[in-house]
Amino acid sequence: MNSAIFYRGIQSLTEYKNRLDQISNTETKFQSGYQLANRSNPVGYSGYLALKSLKNRLQAMEKESLVQLQEFKENLSVLSGIESNSILPESEDLFQFVDKHFSKTGEQDYSNYTKALAVYTEGEGLKSDMEMSKFLPRIGVYSEANAYSGSRSTQAAYNAGFYVQMNLYNPKDMGAVDEANLQAEAMRKKLEEAKLKEDALFKSLTSQEIALRENYLLLKDSLKNQEEQVVYMQRLFQSGAVNAIQFAEVLNRSVDVAKSMLDIELNYIRVRSEFHILQKGNENESASTN
Repeated sequence: MNSAIFYRGIQSLTEYKNRLDQISNTETKFQSGYQLANRSNPVGYSGYLALKSLKNRLQAMEKESLVQLQEFKENLSVLSGIESNSILPESEDLFQFVDKHFSKTGEQDYSNYTKALAVYTEGEGLKSDMEMSKFLPRIGVYSEANAYSGSRSTQAAYNAGFYVQMNLYNPKDMGAVDEANLQAEAMRKKLEEAKLKEDALFKSLTSQEIALRENYLLLKDSLKNQEEQVVYMQRLFQSGAVNAIQFAEVLNRSVDVAKSMLDIELNYIRVRSEFHILQKGNENESASTN
């Protein structure tokens, strides 16, 4: 489970870093092609400062992404035994990847922990009934035949009836009943709380997944539009229709879209993995639920 999370996370971080590198290269080429650092040209110099700020921002984000990428690779290396430098994930569509590794059903199904808790709760209820049965009356029937022999003949006598037997009051037994009832009630409440918790989590994860999936598709389209807009803005700058400040703003928006894309991908992977754990369960589920 964790291996799949880190594996796909590495791909997302790699693609994000490549996008930042592409924007950085575009900024560098743009700067080298025009003389903007002349203070006598206020408009051009303002554009130069905007691009310089963008460059600093890109450098900081690239360093941050490298640290996170290396962290993911080291974690995956520990889980897989593969050297971190040798980990090179193959490109795969996000939705196809999560459907393959984090499958989920359309309907809610309680976790293995909650199902086991339900069985245990039922057992506690039976235990309470067994303790209480000590105080229930026991009814039985009996019959007997007696033979009497005399000097002249033998006579037989028959006797039949039923009886009711009850235990006398015993404080120790009553205490056992009370304890069993309390234990059964406690387990019923624990089961109810577990079900309510999983119901809320299921609804939350469902809403998150829908929102993240829709936003991802929108951002994916926006990313394509931003790349195309950068090309057109360069042409417009050459014709004098826009200035360097406006071009820097377009590049900054491209950076924002790239960062949002990464955040959504990592969150989507997290949500689907939690969905998978909720429905399938794992060895550590009981500990995490408690």
